Amino acid sequence: MPSGEEPQAPWVLAAVVTAAVAVWVAVDCLRLLYAIGEYESRIVAVNHDYADVLPAYTVYEVLGYDVPFGRAVLVVVAVAVAAMVGWLHRARSNARRLGVRLTGPFGVWLACVLVTAMLNEVVWWYDAKVFDNEGPWDTRNAAYPLWAAETVMVMVTATVTARLVRVTTAAQQEKGDELSGASLLSGIDSRSP
Repeated sequence: MPSGEEPQAPWVLAAVVTAAVAVWVAVDCLRLLYAIGEYESRIVAVNHDYADVLPAYTVYEVLGYDVPFGRAVLVVVAVAVAAMVGWLHRARSNARRLGVRLTGPFGVWLACVLVTAMLNEVVWWYDAKVFDNEGPWDTRNAAYPLWAAETVMVMVTATVTARLVRVTTAAQQEKGDELSGASLLSGIDSRSP
């Protein structure tokens, strides 16, 4: 190894990143169901009719009326971003120590992150400007596809993130094993007896 310092395995941090993005997906899916349920609740209150999307309406009724999903999503995203930044720092340090380049679909990952951020901003704008004011765009035809697209993009970004972390970490582990003949994982010897 070029610097003579033993690289540390990013597997633990990789697991934290994967868990954080999985929690992000779960919270975002609940946020979607809650938003649709809230919309359905308004329809039921105005029309004195039934909800068209009963699972979402049920989630809204079960969770209550004032769940701060905006804050919950922000906290979960902040944790996922912090874990990803930590993992990227560790992976970059290991790549430098191993004398290799970072591998993985970084371009695809960055594109997914940017599209997700853009859709998230559009959803925030829609909720702030249209949904609360009951304007002409305050319809299911505008709201549901927009909210669903944002949630689907969160799922795609989480999947691409997990793949990037797994592929890069595995490549670094393999290169470390090849160079040193030992595993990067806590000094466990991976050579066959």
